[in-house]
Amino acid sequence: MTRHAPRVFTKFFTVCVMLWTSVSEAADMPAARLVEYVGTPIPIRLSLARPEPVEVQFPEDVVDVVTPLQADQIGIEFIGPRLYLHAQRALDGGLFAITSGGSYGLTLSTTRMDKHDTVVRIAAAGQPAAARVAATRQLTAVDLVRFMRRKEVPPGVDHTAASGREVYNDGTLSLRFVEAYLAPTMRGYVLTAENIADVSVTVPIQNLTMPGLLAAAAEVYTLAPRPHTVEEKLAAAHRCQVYVVLK
Repeated sequence: MTRHAPRVFTKFFTVCVMLWTSVSEAADMPAARLVEYVGTPIPIRLSLARPEPVEVQFPEDVVDVVTPLQADQIGIEFIGPRLYLHAQRALDGGLFAITSGGSYGLTLSTTRMDKHDTVVRIAAAGQPAAARVAATRQLTAVDLVRFMRRKEVPPGVDHTAASGREVYNDGTLSLRFVEAYLAPTMRGYVLTAENIADVSVTVPIQNLTMPGLLAAAAEVYTLAPRPHTVEEKLAAAHRCQVYVVLK
């Protein structure tokens, strides 16, 4: 849902990884940087001059990525516990990698060729991880939906803005991904639903089927037709927030 995979990056991704793995041993490339994650975002330095992606290694498999950065800024792929990042142009922004064991914040920026990262290995610090698990032990999926609706962040949960990119459009209803709430055992997404038709439409929460779905809700369940006057635009009855919680 949140993965950026520009076509050019996808085409040469496998070849780059294979070449990079074999050539790096003989080319005396910089050693991997080992970082302990203590709850604060880890800086990752990307190079525009280097064609190969930066590899970030996590303690667990990556299952999702959330970032406000756009696909024309950053190429993102993940395989098992490895996340590959390739800067498309100069950038400065944040990213959350969601793994099977929690979430990790990264700050991404482009830098000079001789200052960039090649491989970053992240080790989880036991105390912050244990504290987050303890803080969210009683948190249910329904509780998380309530927090998202109130725009509150419960203890032990990371909150981040997302790209605002469109993730669904059937010609009648459009959904845009705007926020994420990341707990150790679940992740909540806030989406904006917008009616783009000239008739009222139903927000089909009851028809949602996706792997790991725990809870889903919407501010309203019927949206007015798309606005044609200033007053209708200000009323925004054609738009509402949708809340989804996944494992």
